[in-house]
Amino acid sequence: MAYQRAKQDDLNFKKSERQFLKLILNICKSDIRENSEKIKNLKISDIDIKIPRDKSDNLLVKAQALLGLLEAGVHPEIAFTVVGLFGDPHDVFQKSVNFQGEDFWKKVQDIAKEKLNAQSNIKEPESKNQNQDKNKLPSKQG
Repeated sequence: MAYQRAKQDDLNFKKSERQFLKLILNICKSDIRENSEKIKNLKISDIDIKIPRDKSDNLLVKAQALLGLLEAGVHPEIAFTVVGLFGDPHDVFQKSVNFQGEDFWKKVQDIAKEKLNAQSNIKEPESKNQNQDKNKLPSKQG
């Protein structure tokens, strides 16, 4: 019940935000100073309205989903957006790149490959033992 009420409040909030954005966009476009082409071509639909929420809800599940996506090779910026862990996933991605360095994506891929190799190495000896057992002929008794 509270969730449905929150969804209704979200719709009202987004409606008022769109009206505000429309006003701001008109002001920016009508500014007599030289506008960049990006501002002139900007539409309200290009702007994503974010609703402030407590992002710690299901934090562990979201963090595990993020790790799973990254290990599966999903680009970090997309993974950050999908899991809903961050209010502004694009900003978090940029800060991660700045913190980790330009080779951030390569580091994530290397870590994922190492984990996959480690998992396959663990499973490989088990399967070899099972295959050896299957190849043994039953001994004749009697």
